[in-house]
Amino acid sequence: MKRISLLIVTALILYSCQITERIYLSESGGVKYESEINFSEMMSFLYTEASMDSLKMVGQFPIDTILSMSDANEFQNNSKEKPTEAELNFLKSLTKSKIHMVMNEEEGKMVVITEDKDVQSFNAYLKNADKYMRDYQKSDKEATEKLSNGAYMSVLELNYDGKTFERKSLSPSLDLSEMDDSTSISTKDMMGMFGYKMEYHFPKKVKSVDLKNAVISADGKTVTADVDYLEVIENPEKFNFKVKFE
Repeated sequence: MKRISLLIVTALILYSCQITERIYLSESGGVKYESEINFSEMMSFLYTEASMDSLKMVGQFPIDTILSMSDANEFQNNSKEKPTEAELNFLKSLTKSKIHMVMNEEEGKMVVITEDKDVQSFNAYLKNADKYMRDYQKSDKEATEKLSNGAYMSVLELNYDGKTFERKSLSPSLDLSEMDDSTSISTKDMMGMFGYKMEYHFPKKVKSVDLKNAVISADGKTVTADVDYLEVIENPEKFNFKVKFE
C-alpha cells in the first residue's frame, strides 16, 4: 500500500470537506477523541471509474484500513521520500493515536482516533505530541501548517469532575494578516468551503452548555454544534465551552 500519513491532507484541502471534532467520555472517565475529515462528496473528482478499476486490480481500492500513527517504520518503508528525524520523532510521539482510512465508490473519510484512560492522561498526551509537533514545524513549516489547517493536531485541554465538563483549545490562532492580500483571500475562500462540526458524547444528561448554537440531543447526553471553520482557525478560544450535568 502506498504511504498513508497525516500529509494526505495536502490533497484533501483543495476540496470541500466536512470536518468533525468528536469526543466520547465514558462513565469511568475514559476519553475517545476523533478528528474526522469526510470527503465523500469529492470521490467522483478524485477517482474516475477507470482509475478505480485499475486500483482494484492491484488491491489498492477500496480501502478500509487502520494504521498506527506511531509506526514510523511503516511510513518510512512505503515512501521513496524519507521522513526527516523531526517527522519521525513526531510520529513516534503519537503512540495512542491511529488513522482509520476509508475510500470506496460512495465514501471517503480519514479519522484520527486517540483514546486514553482519563482526561488528565489525555491532556498530557496531546501536550507532549504538540511539543514534538513544534520541533517538526521548525524543520518543515509548510507540512505542519497543512496539518494544523486540516484540524488534525488541535491541542485540547479537557476538564471533568462528574458535575461539569470543560473544553479549552490550546491551539494557536491563525493570523491571516501576516499573509499578502491575495494569499489571505484565497485562504479564506478555501476554508469557507469547509464544514466544521463539534460533537460531544457524555455519560450523563446535560443540564446546560454555554457554547453558542449548541444543540442537546433528545436523550440529553450529546451536544452538537455546527460552527464556522474559519473562526475555529482564527479564534480557537471562542469555542471553549463548559457543560453542566443534571
